[in-house]
Amino acid sequence: MIYCIKCGDYRFQLRTVEHVDDQIAVPEEIKNLAQGFFFSVQFYYTTKLVYLDHTLSIEDEAMQCDFHFQFHQLYAEDEYSLSGKLCASFSDSDVPEEVEKTMTKIIMDMSMSIACTKPFAEYKVTPILVQIGIVLILSMKEDRLFKSKLINMEIEKGSLPGEHCVICFEDFYSSAREIVLMPCSHIYHHSCITKYFEKALNYPTCRLQLELSDE
Repeated sequence: MIYCIKCGDYRFQLRTVEHVDDQIAVPEEIKNLAQGFFFSVQFYYTTKLVYLDHTLSIEDEAMQCDFHFQFHQLYAEDEYSLSGKLCASFSDSDVPEEVEKTMTKIIMDMSMSIACTKPFAEYKVTPILVQIGIVLILSMKEDRLFKSKLINMEIEKGSLPGEHCVICFEDFYSSAREIVLMPCSHIYHHSCITKYFEKALNYPTCRLQLELSDE
């Protein structure tokens, strides 16, 4: 089951909390510690553009936090407990407080369920995998998408890789129109690329297709 929480322009998905039946997933220095869980918390970041009937994925990043804690610390209220370790992990990922509390409760409940149902006689440390998806939803028509890609510099003749916008063919230096740097590393007028994306889903210079997600 995927738990999904919407917060502003972000969507937070708790994809997985599961026992990984593989001791290879546990580092050697952890295996002989006191009986408990070895947690691997993986954060997946995706920026998506919503345009008409399409959802376009343009960026992916990942972050992982690993930690060990003992069974008796599962519901304790200190920095060494599961909630304390999760709090530290979430603080590094900029997850909003209300989302952090909701996900922490779900992870703790599911971890307790695993602890009560899995036999632990075979090994001291149980590997648990947690996967969290953080998706930023942007509209193709909203200026903040392009403002995040703007080149903040003084434009001098000869300083740009191209002298003119390939969409309108107007010289970049002949007007004060905004220019943008796109993920493909090519430069266009802000207004030109906005209108272009209303008709096509690829970049005009390199013809690189924007990746369509399965959602």
